[in-house]
Amino acid sequence: MSLSDFSKKQSKMGAAGGCVIESKVGQLPDQLAAIGLTPTFITAYVSPSLDIDQVGKLIFSRFPDVPKIICSTAGELFAQKGSLYCEIGSYWDRVVVQCFDASIIAQAEVVSLPLGCEDLRRGKIEISLRERVERLKNRIRNLDISMDIDHRDTLALYHL
Repeated sequence: MSLSDFSKKQSKMGAAGGCVIESKVGQLPDQLAAIGLTPTFITAYVSPSLDIDQVGKLIFSRFPDVPKIICSTAGELFAQKGSLYCEIGSYWDRVVVQCFDASIIAQAEVVSLPLGCEDLRRGKIEISLRERVERLKNRIRNLDISMDIDHRDTLALYHL
């Protein structure tokens, strides 16, 4: 399925492949309830003006067992009306939720990886760049991932 096929089907809440919701937080429960497909993975992008925990609870209550990544964003990507990003006003009340079914993502797993940047957050550089990269490599190697990873059919989605 190409991205253009996905965008044609996204308006149908039960279309095979996936759907995308652009919603105000107050309308999100009804829009989530209208989704007819069975997602295998969900991503959600929450405007920084909103309570991300509240949005997360809404999504988790509708799809409790589906792997998901929910993050705040400085601008929601959602190609519509000739623009790549959603329009922005002085206050964002917008959530973009993308649901993918097994025809696009057969299996998903979400893992968390500490960056080890506590020194940088304190405003001090205590670890060299080379050592920082080595530590990240070791953390990646030591991740406990239950699914098979094959470069021919596996996608890693990374958010900071």
